[in-house]
Amino acid sequence: RQEKLNFPPGSSFLYSNSGYFLLSQIVLRATGRTLREVAQEKMFGPLGMTHTRFQDDHRELVPNRASGYAPEEEGRFRISMTTLDMVGDGGVFTSIEDLLHWLNNFEDPRVGGPALMETVHSRGVLNSGDTLTYAFGQGIGSYRGLPIVAHGGSFVGFRADITRFPDHDLSVATLCNLSTADPSLYSRRVAEVYLEDLMEPVEESESGVRGPREREEPEAFAVHRQDLDAYAGDFYSPELDVTYRIELQGDSLVVHLPGTETITLTPREADVFQAGYTTLRFSRNDRGLPASMLVDAGRVRGIRFHRRD
Repeated sequence: RQEKLNFPPGSSFLYSNSGYFLLSQIVLRATGRTLREVAQEKMFGPLGMTHTRFQDDHRELVPNRASGYAPEEEGRFRISMTTLDMVGDGGVFTSIEDLLHWLNNFEDPRVGGPALMETVHSRGVLNSGDTLTYAFGQGIGSYRGLPIVAHGGSFVGFRADITRFPDHDLSVATLCNLSTADPSLYSRRVAEVYLEDLMEPVEESESGVRGPREREEPEAFAVHRQDLDAYAGDFYSPELDVTYRIELQGDSLVVHLPGTETITLTPREADVFQAGYTTLRFSRNDRGLPASMLVDAGRVRGIRFHRRD
């Protein structure tokens, strides 16, 4: 139901989980079989990945399955798992031993052959002619002066990363079942054990490798408590068919999202608030009151909400 594009096609790049899920639906319509079935026949089976599959039924028992965890206050933890059955953008169950077979296929492509390997390493090109660092599911870059091909992922209590150093026949796969883990950092630390003598000195910019790392937050914009109350109310989006309730709690503005916990909003500038990677931009009516807002949530932008009287 999204009414507008995030940007004109080909003008920019934004990673899309929805795009990968739609690929799974294309496979289903083209073959009449699920992505799980096709992947088993075309990829996982021929590679000998006997403990790997697209998990499209969350009720199914999985031997030796690891649980995902997320920290709570006072050193406690909670289970952080999913019951989603959608796959394509994720949902792969695997083991570190099976990933060895996957990684070996990049060096000796028994599945797909050299032509497929060339394709998956082909970087995208924008309308402007600029070349992206992202290829077909592969991030192309460098680390401490050495070329790398890498991709990471995170969902609920799980974190994963694969980093390959193709010029040096070294690949590192890292799987974690804690939401605060930083697998890309761990992968690079392992690589340094083997390739330190070939690497350039660490640059400050290379400390920002992919993963759930702390980021520097801008200073909060000062808004008086009596002014915050003007933002309180219910805001409805016909695109999402959902209502966000904004309330003043103490000296802070909070938003209640359906199905999730309450999130505190931090003022960033006049009529602009932030919660994590989500930004709310308010517009005022003729009486000077916040009457609508645009929500940017990272991979979806410009979702409009109107105040409900």
